[in-house]
Amino acid sequence: MIEVERTVTVTVRADAAYAYLSDPAHLADFVPTMEHVHTEVVDGTEAAADAPDETQSDAPRARFFTDSATRTVEWAAPGAGLAFHVTVEQGTSLTSRLTIRVQADGEPEPATLEDLADRIVANLRRGLARR
Repeated sequence: MIEVERTVTVTVRADAAYAYLSDPAHLADFVPTMEHVHTEVVDGTEAAADAPDETQSDAPRARFFTDSATRTVEWAAPGAGLAFHVTVEQGTSLTSRLTIRVQADGEPEPATLEDLADRIVANLRRGLARR
């Protein structure tokens, strides 16, 4: 597994940055290899057992987890061998600090993963600038 980490300060309060990042509808805005097709919430209750069988669709599946207490967002596409993790920390009263980790299984070219991390940071800056 290869991991690339970036830390960036953005001019958005931490709560607003976390709200943006924790909405799965925005994931495709900042992860250039993603396309948002459908969001299905599964919260671990018995109703989750009624969720469709993952083998019934050809659409790629991803997992998306958020933790508001730590302002952490995690996304993983096990079939693609790619994962994304971001933690939002309060900076000043008007800024926040994002620590972004991109992980890939297998033997991807390090330069490719570095480029992906840089594109994610650029897209996050653009998306958060509108908040």
